[in-house]
Amino acid sequence: MSIPRKLLAIEASGRPISLALFEDGAWCAGREKRAEVRHSADLLPMLEDLLDETGWKLGDLEAIAVTRGPGSFTSVRIALATARGLAYPSGTPVYALNSLEVLAAGRLSVEQPMVLAALDARKKQVYAACYEMGDMPRPLMTPRCIDPKRFATSERTLWW
Repeated sequence: MSIPRKLLAIEASGRPISLALFEDGAWCAGREKRAEVRHSADLLPMLEDLLDETGWKLGDLEAIAVTRGPGSFTSVRIALATARGLAYPSGTPVYALNSLEVLAAGRLSVEQPMVLAALDARKKQVYAACYEMGDMPRPLMTPRCIDPKRFATSERTLWW
C-alpha cells in the first residue's frame, strides 16, 4: 500500500482534539483544542478552519486516519462517525488506528528498544501497552486498563 498523497488525521480519544493534514507523508498543518465534552460541536469547525488555511477541499483527501481507542467511548465514537461521514460520499478510505500505537509511533525517533504508551483512563486507571520500536511500533502486549500503582509494582509476567 502506498502512502496517500493527501491525508487527514483525527485524534479525539481523549479530551484534546487533534487534526493534522499530511501531504506526501509530511505534516502540512494541524489544529489542537482541549475540548470539554464538546467534540461533536468542535470537530467540524476545526476541520473547516484547517482546510481553509491550506486551501484544501474535502475532495482532495485520499485517506482519513482516525484513532479508535482505547479512550473515551463517546469521543472515539464521534471521531469515527465524523471520519466515516466525511469519507462516504467520495469513497475515501478510512483507517482506524490504535491510540496507544499512535502515541508510541510519535516516539520513533527516540533511540529506545521499547516504549510504554499510557493514557489516562480516569477512575484512577490508565490504558497502557508496551511496544518494541523499529520501523513501526510492534505491540509486545495487548493494551490493558490498569491501576498505575499496580502497573509500577507488577512483575514482568503480568504484561507478557
